[in-house]
Amino acid sequence: MMLHFTAACPATAELQDACGVPLGLVAQPLVAPSGSAAQPAPACWATDLARCARCHAYINPLCEVEAASWACSLCGCANDFASATSLRRYCGAAEHRRAALPELCSPVVDALCPLVAADPEEGVEEVLALEAQPALLALVDVCCSEEGLELAKGALAAAVEALPPAARFGLVSFGSQIGLHPVGGSGGGVQHIPLAGGEGAHASLHEVAPLGRMLASVGAGKASILPAVEALEAEPTVGGGRERALGDTLRAVLRWIALDAPAAAAEGAAAASLQSLPSGDSDEQSAQGPAGGLAAAQGFPGMRLLLFLAGPPNVGAGAVVARQPSAAERAAAEKAAAEQAEQAARELAALVLDPQAGCYPELSAWSDSVSRPAADAQQGAAAAAAAAHAVTGGLSHAAPPGVQAEQLVVHPAAREFYEEAGAAAAALGVSVDIYAACPQWTGLDLLEPLASASGGGMLLYPALDSAAVAQDVYKSLAQPRALACMLRLRCSPELELRGAHGRLVADRSVGNLFRLPCCSADDAFAFDLDRSSQRLACTAPAVQLVVQYSVLLPAPTAEGGPADGSRFVLQRRMRVLTAAMPLAESADQLLSSCDIEALACLIVHKTITTAAEQGVRDARQMLFDWLALVAAAAAERGNVQREADASLSDLPSLHHLPHLVYSLLASPLLREAPLGAAQQQLRQPPGPWRHPDAAAAMRSLLRVLAPDELSVAVCPQLASWSGPDRVAGLQHSLSAAALAVAQQPLWVLDSYFQLAVLCTAAAAAAGLRRTLAGIRSARRATPELLMLRQGQDDTAPFDCWLLEDAPPAGAAAQQAQQAGQEWPSFVAFLDAVTREAQRLLADGR
Repeated sequence: MMLHFTAACPATAELQDACGVPLGLVAQPLVAPSGSAAQPAPACWATDLARCARCHAYINPLCEVEAASWACSLCGCANDFASATSLRRYCGAAEHRRAALPELCSPVVDALCPLVAADPEEGVEEVLALEAQPALLALVDVCCSEEGLELAKGALAAAVEALPPAARFGLVSFGSQIGLHPVGGSGGGVQHIPLAGGEGAHASLHEVAPLGRMLASVGAGKASILPAVEALEAEPTVGGGRERALGDTLRAVLRWIALDAPAAAAEGAAAASLQSLPSGDSDEQSAQGPAGGLAAAQGFPGMRLLLFLAGPPNVGAGAVVARQPSAAERAAAEKAAAEQAEQAARELAALVLDPQAGCYPELSAWSDSVSRPAADAQQGAAAAAAAAHAVTGGLSHAAPPGVQAEQLVVHPAAREFYEEAGAAAAALGVSVDIYAACPQWTGLDLLEPLASASGGGMLLYPALDSAAVAQDVYKSLAQPRALACMLRLRCSPELELRGAHGRLVADRSVGNLFRLPCCSADDAFAFDLDRSSQRLACTAPAVQLVVQYSVLLPAPTAEGGPADGSRFVLQRRMRVLTAAMPLAESADQLLSSCDIEALACLIVHKTITTAAEQGVRDARQMLFDWLALVAAAAAERGNVQREADASLSDLPSLHHLPHLVYSLLASPLLREAPLGAAQQQLRQPPGPWRHPDAAAAMRSLLRVLAPDELSVAVCPQLASWSGPDRVAGLQHSLSAAALAVAQQPLWVLDSYFQLAVLCTAAAAAAGLRRTLAGIRSARRATPELLMLRQGQDDTAPFDCWLLEDAPPAGAAAQQAQQAGQEWPSFVAFLDAVTREAQRLLADGR
């Protein structure tokens, strides 16, 4: 499925409020309808599709279609086939042929759009497609160990294998200087450009070597690319440290791409437009603007930048650490902030309002100027404190030469630099993927905007010996990405769109229109819906999601043969997805209709947003209060008064919900501070959750995960196997009691980041291994596979995921309360939620 509703549409807004079930939609708009990786062929031109005169929705299978007219399934408006195109396509066809049209028989239809729309006033001709080449630039951090460098080399070799023959590949290294590595076999050594100091920060790579000369064709130059990759060398330490000037490197590389990308694309393959066909405008097409299409970069289909990071950037622009200010510097900053606040207060007091004159000056700017210094100071202090808490292992690994670790502090303002760098990359059509392989703190929370704002991804590898970087890079590059995406969601009047989650950016001028610089086929996005006051119509409410994007697709060879990766064409496409929402007349129907995976996806997105805007403590309280509200609603459904039961055991659709909420509360996402020594003694945290950057990496991944994968990443899945080819149970509680009761020979704990298999008895596991191999190959982040034998191996990596168990009694429980754990076990959590639900029932909610 591509569209997942969290629940049925409630008959009234009051019913939705009473049940507490958030209404929403989770969409995977670009996943292949058949489940295959191949892009489906477009069924028609976008302008061929009939559209509603009132809400502008596209015709779809839910519409009532007659010989000369049709009724919109979203707003109910009656439309006729008035245009010439509609007359030919719908009226001029026999009834059986009209019923067989893709837009009338399938909820998903793909259509072609012009790559560049015609503009006679500006003298712009319509461009339907362009011949272009994929391009990849690898940015390798050489301030690393030999083991880390070997990881990067293996990943680069996998990248070369994944790229098609027509793709072009470039290699740049960085540390204290930038290294331009010739990969085309033309000879010459590595050219180094210093970055240390004020002059180096503005070095021009364009003057050293044009970008086109540093990109080599994969098909013709693989024999020279791989030796260049193997020739990478780690930068030696100087004075006990290394300089990692990532920010200055990004500036130079992005400026290089901006100056040379069009010329480099022209060198690789001359831009050639295909045969032009007539096409018109649509509101999605007209709303493109400079960021919506590729008119500003004809022939340059963008570029993917792979950033391999081995530690925190520590010098120059974008450094995530800085020297600790002296007492005099802190006093001067505080004095300047106090003087600014005092001056703003005097200006505010001097204002005179004259209501009779009808003059009301805008006060928000004045009041903001009074509160901003104090608010900024508080926010900065909070950010610095949170960052300091995150660095549990110290900053010795981040110290540049000549600087002691004790002199360093985390620099939260670096996030602003990477936000700007990500936006600049997106404007150039560059998506940045970050692969961070470092056991210590790297500052990923500050670096994350570089990936998210440009449409790339970010993966963390806490342990170098088990890092599957090469596999993840190969899978990412083997999957095509959509560029310059626009999404438009239309709803029936009974539904209101309240907002979107994920990496979508709302358009400032067009309502319910969202933009995205880059998107993978598996990426998912969540939309907040609300039940409006509109009365239900006779038909079920419906939603329609329209996504328009550009994509590089293999083209037939010049001789007319089948596509072999030697030629690519850049096309603009549109996909229309339509779905009807089931109805719920009662609380029982509404609660029973919940899709737990879609609901989990929306709740996780809301929790992440609340934690970012209001703090982790408020997000934790919001989750607790919401689950208590759902438990109270479940007790009252069906006009039967029951005792509140937080386990929701009598609701199969929501039975897993308390487990998911409890696991989310225990995850790094909602951890107010790192686990201290007392908590480490209570329960060893799961391996992937121990890293100081685990929360940042997890947030970045959850923003794009599909509902089925997201629910596993938040709440690990414990399955039992009665034999090597037979599953006994798919969803056990995360407790030792589950293992003791079921008594199965094989247990598989899937935490998305790890697959831990516990063998309690001798058993051949050939079928199980095939299943696990399928899971590892399908995930964008390849999970680590652990095979453990009970009684022979240390089972701690498996046992640490049993999150619902209580800590040891006595002193350990007291330590848990002191460490800030409100509920030491899942049972205690359920008891607390049940008590709160009973209180709500007693108070009449």
